[in-house]
Amino acid sequence: MAIARMSKITVIAHNSILSGLLTKLQAMGNIQITDLPEKEGMSGPDSLNGRSQALYTETEGVLLSIENRIFYLSNLQGHRPNIIDTFFPTKLAVNQQEIEEATKGFDYKRIVDELKRIEAELARLEKEKEEFLSREKLLEPWSDLPLDLGDLKGTERTSLILGFIPTENYDPLCSELEEAVGDVHIESVGTFGGQTYFILIHMKGEVGRIEEILGKGQWERVELPENLSGSVKEALSDLRDRLAALDKDRYDFRAKALELASHKDRLMILYDHFASEKEKIEVSPSLGRTEHTSIIRGWVRHEDGLNVKKAIEEEHEESYVEIGEPEDGDRVPVLMENRPLFRPFELVVNLYSRPRYTEADPTPAVMVFFSFFFALCLTDAGYGIALMVVSFLLLRRRGLGPGSRSLLQVLFISGAVTVLAGALTGGWFGPDLAQWTFLGRLVIIDPTKNPLPFLIFALGIGIVQLMVGLFIDVYDNIRQGRLLDALYDKISWIVLLLSILAFGLARMGFLSTSLSTPAKIGAGGGAVLIFLFAGRRYKSIAARIGWGLYSLYGLSGYLSDVLSYSRLLALGVSTGIIAMVVNILAGMVKGMIPLPVLEYLPVVVVLVVGHTFNILINALGAFIHTSRLQFVEFFPKFFDGGGLAFQPFARKSKYTVVID
Repeated sequence: MAIARMSKITVIAHNSILSGLLTKLQAMGNIQITDLPEKEGMSGPDSLNGRSQALYTETEGVLLSIENRIFYLSNLQGHRPNIIDTFFPTKLAVNQQEIEEATKGFDYKRIVDELKRIEAELARLEKEKEEFLSREKLLEPWSDLPLDLGDLKGTERTSLILGFIPTENYDPLCSELEEAVGDVHIESVGTFGGQTYFILIHMKGEVGRIEEILGKGQWERVELPENLSGSVKEALSDLRDRLAALDKDRYDFRAKALELASHKDRLMILYDHFASEKEKIEVSPSLGRTEHTSIIRGWVRHEDGLNVKKAIEEEHEESYVEIGEPEDGDRVPVLMENRPLFRPFELVVNLYSRPRYTEADPTPAVMVFFSFFFALCLTDAGYGIALMVVSFLLLRRRGLGPGSRSLLQVLFISGAVTVLAGALTGGWFGPDLAQWTFLGRLVIIDPTKNPLPFLIFALGIGIVQLMVGLFIDVYDNIRQGRLLDALYDKISWIVLLLSILAFGLARMGFLSTSLSTPAKIGAGGGAVLIFLFAGRRYKSIAARIGWGLYSLYGLSGYLSDVLSYSRLLALGVSTGIIAMVVNILAGMVKGMIPLPVLEYLPVVVVLVVGHTFNILINALGAFIHTSRLQFVEFFPKFFDGGGLAFQPFARKSKYTVVID
């Protein structure tokens, strides 16, 4: 349960070396810079001076421009994240030499400007293409129009109407127009999409009556572009030629962009480089300044303090470094340090909250209980092996982020424990394999046949976890010198709960009946301590009595907590039953394809799809419900959380990860 010891660090340096000093601190990556007391609230670009503000704005503009080009190139290359990339994203793995080549010898401005120009040209061509396609769609139904487009005009006494009408209404419309108007000529140009397109010539004085009659037939007027000449067929041919030319231009520009895509990796490196430069500008408002000096204050791991002091003072003689202990009232950042086996489970703890600097780190206990409960939820050795194999293969991907790596390591460890739990409960891709092979000799509890022992075991391990939580709080109180708090608030509950448990087991015959009397005494003593001292912070006797009675009512909360562990039985049994159903279905589809080799194909498909689904859905359920047991039942017994994460001033990357 290790929370790294922190030291306060103060660096005083001449302003002339400030830029180099910040670069050094960022490269070391082990100091968290904080605001000086007189600088509280003065962080962010709004607090920058004029020169720094201009540099900050310029850097932000460069970052935005590079990021847009990276996004554009990714889309151009057709890179779409698959389901694995979505849950376990990777970054570009680069070494220091590649970083130096990208930041010193790469003319990124030329690449960015050229990509901007290509994007603009492609956008223009796309807009023109949409206009041409719209015009083509408009002209296509009029391809058989017997007139030139330039002749579609009325005369001094006549007008011309172009439009279309549902085909079933066209003939009735013609008859009605001839009867009602007389001096009118209507001619069908063609039928297209259930509509009849027509041209109508009429005397100008009849326009009102004609439009009234047309309205009955659900017609729509068509306005052809005025800047066209020649026949419609000629106009369509010209449009299609221009569309072909546009497509060729678009292809050429895309080809140029794809050539430039070879620089995408360097652009990604540059983005992270400029992001680091931006961070150096952003940290400026946190510094204290005089006319000639700057003051940097922050936190460093106690073990790193002397090495950091030596490294800074050796490289920058015009600096002074002081290392000190935290003072009362300081909000010390928290860095959790655990052994490699425990470290991945910091992810689970941080999902709830980071421990405070003075608290015990619950990660080792979470590793034990989380992996064990996860295994009880799956109870299938085959599924555990599958989780281990998949996690192992994904962990081999280069550039995995720390969060993805921790999650995969949690699944690998939990999968390993699941193999053991599955072997002891008879789960090997369902209970069938253990029933018909030597694997059945390993079975201790079969929850699908006799769930009661599994339920008792689940409740028992739940009681163990709750007791561990209380003992951790006792340890934490004693470590911080709060002996009375440990006795009255935690040890009293431990005595009460264990005494009640011992009394119940003695009455049921699981323990000697001679323990009944000591158990009663222990329960009474624990209850008295809780009643008398739970409200000791109140001066009023009535308030103390009321709070004491209310605290004893908390016994029902412990009962509820224990019963929550019955979910382990429900999830464990459901996993086995679904696996068994998958196996039954696989047996039923055997022979559906009456061929010697292919008769087993449906069996394989059902087994692979069914068990994959079962693993995914129940592994997700196991993770969620196991996390809930930690967050709702375990942590409230001892863990307050609310700690401030240790966030050193270091190179933070969005696209790349540096490897040795």
